Amino acid sequence: MPATALFTEAVVDALRRALHDAAPREFAGLLGGRRAGDEWRVEALALLPDGGATRDAFAVAAADFAAAEAGLRARGLGFLGFAHGHPDAPAVPSQRDRAAFWPGCLQAIVGPRGLAAEVRCYWRTDAGVREVRVRAAAGSRRRGRPSRPVRVP
Repeated sequence: MPATALFTEAVVDALRRALHDAAPREFAGLLGGRRAGDEWRVEALALLPDGGATRDAFAVAAADFAAAEAGLRARGLGFLGFAHGHPDAPAVPSQRDRAAFWPGCLQAIVGPRGLAAEVRCYWRTDAGVREVRVRAAAGSRRRGRPSRPVRVP
């Protein structure tokens, strides 16, 4: 289990934009990046087609997952996990989310809708779901723009 998930500002912006654009439905995407010991750096978000997303659920077709993962690999990035949005709810896993979490990968949730939507990450273990600390990746701020906060527990 990673101790920390480092998110670039570009990915945080993309997550918040996806949450806004998909509302009132959820969105889903893949997280791409690099593993460095117990810190995982999230550098890309590959959005997935809505697959019948509703206000509180989403589905991912196997072919869409495979295409998004191949796209990450083509950019030299590894698959780190999934992201999805809770447009009208906090960024905490629902019972449905907990049951569907894949072991061995990050599960990022962003919500609720708004400029300061939180980005939180979770990890499934044999004992249940645990939260992973989220931080802004060093050097990820764009010049001339203030950084928007990433939730830091």
